[in-house]
Amino acid sequence: MRTLLSIISLTLAAVLLVCFSNDALAQQGRTPGYDLEFAQFLRTQGERLTPSVVAIETRFTRFILEDGQEREIMVAGDFSTGFVYNDEGIIVTDFKTIEHPPSTYFARTSGFGSTQADYILVRFDDGRQYEAEVVGLDKPTSLAVLRILYTDPGELIPIPFGTSEDVIVGEPVLFLGYDYLTRTRINYHFGVISALRPKFPSLDDSVNQYFQVNMPQHPGNQGGIVVNSQGGVIAVMTSTKPYPNATEIHFALPMDQIQEVVDSIIDTGEVHRPWIGFRLLEMNPQIERAYSILEDMSGDGLVTNVDRDLYQAETGIDLRECLFVIYVDEDSPGADIGLLEADLLMEFNGTPVHDITELRNELDRYRIGDVVTLEWMRREYAVWDPYIGEMTIEYSGQRDEEEEEE
Repeated sequence: MRTLLSIISLTLAAVLLVCFSNDALAQQGRTPGYDLEFAQFLRTQGERLTPSVVAIETRFTRFILEDGQEREIMVAGDFSTGFVYNDEGIIVTDFKTIEHPPSTYFARTSGFGSTQADYILVRFDDGRQYEAEVVGLDKPTSLAVLRILYTDPGELIPIPFGTSEDVIVGEPVLFLGYDYLTRTRINYHFGVISALRPKFPSLDDSVNQYFQVNMPQHPGNQGGIVVNSQGGVIAVMTSTKPYPNATEIHFALPMDQIQEVVDSIIDTGEVHRPWIGFRLLEMNPQIERAYSILEDMSGDGLVTNVDRDLYQAETGIDLRECLFVIYVDEDSPGADIGLLEADLLMEFNGTPVHDITELRNELDRYRIGDVVTLEWMRREYAVWDPYIGEMTIEYSGQRDEEEEEE
């Protein structure tokens, strides 16, 4: 009996000691067992995904003059990471590796010819190497879709797709990618989703949404995969950065967008995006003066919000709650409904517009072929008249394709 009581006492003492130790660690800001769990996570996820991550090397053809004769040479291009998209040989990597010409003496001083890589090598972690061809490129998302040549589809292991919808700020992630120095060895980096960036119309004219990821990055990591704690690939690191010299903060394109782009390129060779056929600017004092829309109504020598308030009271138009039509493409959806330069767009399918980014986000909710209603104002003989029309969303080049079919 005494022996049993001693065992129970020792067990309780051990439990209390563990609880006390855990409380002490928690007070110090450390999670019990974190180091072990972290190492296990890196090892298991990294080993499982390594066969699906590849290194990409490119070569470009250039011409130089030698003794008065033009000679063709092959110039080393860029290096990046890529991944296996499906078991049919589709590889996805960064756009600039395939399209961006190498920054070398020959590239600066001789003819460029095509800026697309003439030779693409895909190398796996186990040493296998294959030549690849370009299926399609998409600059707005900085994605390149390749197809491996001369390989058995059964040898390829596609990455496991995760969902981008449930990603939250503060979520830990694992990054797998090659870098320019090691080249033959995959690096594992641990990082965190530090922000869910809104869509950026100013980054290479991109309107894509990004995850902001805090983690080390090296040349060659672009095209690498971002993995969540469940082992699903939720994003791909792009060459897009918040500022040129960023080394710890980078943008990753969500997997949901990647799948849409890649599937479209596989099916049609390109990505069809909504096209409305007119360009807009947010209202500003330069436009107001250049088009004689607003003047100094208050008499204080400046054009301010006071003048805009007076203008709204006089005309019923709040110049801060509309977008200015600066250009309308000929033979476009915008031209079909009668939009003209200097019109003021007030509503897009029932939604008031005053910010271009918000309008682009709104436009992304619709698909090609959808019909939307636009409301705008036009000034004629110093009087603003309202207009309304229905417009069908198309994609750029759709009308040319339809003419060729006819």
